[in-house]
This record gives sequence, C-alpha cells and structure tokens, in this order.
Amino acid sequence: MNFSTEIIERRRKRYERERRTTRQDHPRASGVGECAREIYHQITDWNMKPRHEAPLLQRFQRGKDVENIVIRELIADGWEVTESQLALEIKEEYKGKPLVICTGHIDFDLLDPGSDEAVVVDCKSLHPSVFGRINDAKQFLEMDSFWRKYAYQVPLYMYAKSRQHGMYLIDDCLGHWKCLPLDLDDWLDPCEDALRRCREAKIATIEGEPPGYCKNPKACRECWCRTVGICHPPLYEPNPIKDLGESGISEILDVVESLTDDGKRYERLVKDVKETVKALGPGRFVCGHWAIVCEKKSNGVFVTWKAIKQEVGT
Repeated sequence: MNFSTEIIERRRKRYERERRTTRQDHPRASGVGECAREIYHQITDWNMKPRHEAPLLQRFQRGKDVENIVIRELIADGWEVTESQLALEIKEEYKGKPLVICTGHIDFDLLDPGSDEAVVVDCKSLHPSVFGRINDAKQFLEMDSFWRKYAYQVPLYMYAKSRQHGMYLIDDCLGHWKCLPLDLDDWLDPCEDALRRCREAKIATIEGEPPGYCKNPKACRECWCRTVGICHPPLYEPNPIKDLGESGISEILDVVESLTDDGKRYERLVKDVKETVKALGPGRFVCGHWAIVCEKKSNGVFVTWKAIKQEVGT
C-alpha cells in the first residue's frame, strides 16, 4: 500500500460522500447577495444548485474548526460566549399572513462580563491574501459578488435580534485575527437593501413569478443560476451592442477571412469595413456572426473585429 496516496484518497472519498444540497424554504442570510432573482432560485430550484467538490468542503470544515478555536480562546480571555449557532427568523406580513423573509444561524453572541450589551459576532476564516486587504467590514461591499454576500450577514442578524452592535471576527487561518465592528446606524441602507431583496424573492415564490434580472453583468456571469441554465439574463452593458443588420459588413468580413493570397483585395475590403464603422462613431456592434469594436484613442480611431463563436456576451 502507498500510504501517502491512500491517506489523501480516503479523505477525499469521505468528503465526497458528504456532498449534498439541502432543501431551502426561505431566504438565508448567508446567501443574500445583490440579486433577488438568485435568492428566488435558491428556494425554487435548490436541487439544481451545484454540489460542492471535496476541496471546497475541506475548506468549509477548516472554517468550522477555526470558529471553535476562536470561541475557546475568547472564553480563555474572559469573554462570555452565548447563543452559539442560534437559529433566527425575520418575519413580516403578506396578504394578512405571516411571511418569513430571512433565516439564519448566528455564530455566537459575545458578552463582556462588565457590560449588559451582547454583540452579534460572525466568524470568518479568510485566505491570508484576502485577510490582508480587509480592515473595515464595508470593504466587503466593494469586492466581487461572492464576498459581498459576507457584508449583509451581520447587519441582518443585528436587525433580527434588535442589536445595535455587531462584529466580524476574521482569521487568516494562520492564527491572526482582526475585529471589524459594526454599528447598525451605519448599516441601515445595506441592511434595508438586503431585506428588500429577501422580501421580493420570498413573495415571488408565492406568486410564482421570479423577480427581475440583476443589472450587474459581472454578477450574472459568475452566478450558478446562469451556469445551470435556469436564468438567462439579457445583456446589461454601459455601452450596448448595436446590430448593423443588413449593412453588408458581415459578408465582407467573410471574404476578408478567406483571403490569404490576394493582398490588394484584402486591403481594399479591410479599408471599406473600417471606413464604414468609423462613420458610425465609437461603440460596439454585431453584424451577422461578427463582433466589431470601434475605439477612439489618443492616437486615432481603431476598428477591430472577431468571429462570434457563441452568443455575444457569454
């Protein structure tokens, strides 16, 4: 037996056996991002969500281990840790009936023995390279869509428990900590945005009509809903693509692509395309199966193109 290989393989198989996707009936604080439609699909299409691979499950387990270490050290330093993994709900009313718009589990409450105030704490274990960039909780709001989901958790927990103060306690998986305090007064806008998306998504599950598309194209491109084919967002771009239709440019570019020896004809056709597009001004265009870009730079106006192998914007 090759022990070095077998140790890794057995561990991988154990985590593979634990892969599962759990049913979700309400928006979860840990899954609230910038798109109400994704939250809706988390509920209605929970069984379509890709299951995590073993390496990511191993990373999640390490995060749980770090949380246990953090709690142990806090207690050793004289802090009182209470309500670990306490389940909570945020309820409203819709059409005369109770409506659960968000659920979650807080990591723990932290109580200073000399004070009556408990602070809602969420413990995050971050890669050292990310840990080094974070010094304020609002920096999560400026990061990619994955990290932005972190930003809404503690404000939602604070709202649910009517707490004024909360905190992210982050660990770099090397034993170093940072404490990022939150005051609910400073987080009212992000919290209300998160509540609005939760409310919209939950009501949509009742009415059977999904919320509108997210207007952040980068978030859509990274979203699992699009990957598994249950959401097909239109293009949202600061410079929308214009269809040149029957301009004839597509046919010219087809000929240009085929020319390898006829240099003079190639140059003439390329010139025709560039002059036609430049006359339209800077922008992005589509013509047949060609994507064309006209850019104005400090040293002139440039036109480039390439064949579209799949739907534009995918």
